[in-house]
Amino acid sequence: MQARWQARVPDHLEAVYFDAQKMQMGLGAAAVGGWESLGDALVVGGRVWLRTTHPSSPRYYRLVSNRYFQSNAFVYVPKGRANENAWHPEPGMTFAQAWKALAGKYPRGVVAAGYVRARELRTIAISHPATNQLPISKNAARYYTHPMESVPDAWAYVVGVIARGARTSRGRDGVTWAWVPPFANPYVVSYAHALRLQVPPKNMFTPPRPDNITAVGQLVGDTIIAEGALMLYPVTRAAVCTDAVYPTSANRALRN
Repeated sequence: MQARWQARVPDHLEAVYFDAQKMQMGLGAAAVGGWESLGDALVVGGRVWLRTTHPSSPRYYRLVSNRYFQSNAFVYVPKGRANENAWHPEPGMTFAQAWKALAGKYPRGVVAAGYVRARELRTIAISHPATNQLPISKNAARYYTHPMESVPDAWAYVVGVIARGARTSRGRDGVTWAWVPPFANPYVVSYAHALRLQVPPKNMFTPPRPDNITAVGQLVGDTIIAEGALMLYPVTRAAVCTDAVYPTSANRALRN
């Protein structure tokens, strides 16, 4: 994940493709059709949803979706993993406050995913592909050239990873968690994305319908929650994402 913040594509990931249908949900950076499109992304319902950063694309900075994708930074819950329970944030809480509450309950880390209605949904998305080895934290103005988006009384499907304490922690098998942005809060480390919806979900416990999704972006912490329910997946083991890798040779054929 550190490669993301350092704007690198590691050699061992350059030709690797991931299969969103092997993931229950997840978030990070994703590219469809080439690394030039690497943007903020969220996986749910067997598809990746991203804000493409390809400057020559007719869909530049608009929503793109696909089953297969490339990534230099992604965190996900494997398919079939059961959630612990549903958590209803207190109305009036900001997401920053919600993440702090969850970090206190789950110091090893937790993935939270579900529908939330925000009084004003505030998101921001990277608009330039971070692949040129100019660190994001030191060159934010280069990568974030579009303003933050604010939409009043909006529903969203949210995925976040939250933990307490140091910026990196270790899973039982010694895999370092390095998913945290370098500018994260020193007490609570969090990383969250949101899919903005056109209309409220009909079912709070099923993935959003593709025709109801309008945008994706990084969730801003001062967004105020009006209502919602988040499914919680406590971190018991952090591991390298090998189970969602799609065979490269087959992917090359698909891409060609």
